[in-house]
Amino acid sequence: MGINFPAQFGLTFNQIARILGQARFSNMMAAAPVAVTIGGALSYAGGDFIFAFQGGNTTAFWRYTISTNVWTVMAAAPVAVAGGALSYTGGDFI
Repeated sequence: MGINFPAQFGLTFNQIARILGQARFSNMMAAAPVAVTIGGALSYAGGDFIFAFQGGNTTAFWRYTISTNVWTVMAAAPVAVAGGALSYTGGDFI
């Protein structure tokens, strides 16, 4: 099962990602594409990807690839995310 973590505790996405992945992540991760605000969220489903909402009433949705240290801008969320959450319960969907 994956790990889901709201980005509302004063930590950066990179700090949270290192906590979630422990030794799997490098000490210096690439910065998220733009600043993450209140309502941002991360979900780690195991494997090579972390998915993220920017929050802040935006539709921004990203995927971080652990093995290449690269953020990819994904298709926008269908509605703006003000107080976001991501959840992974298994399978092919977040």
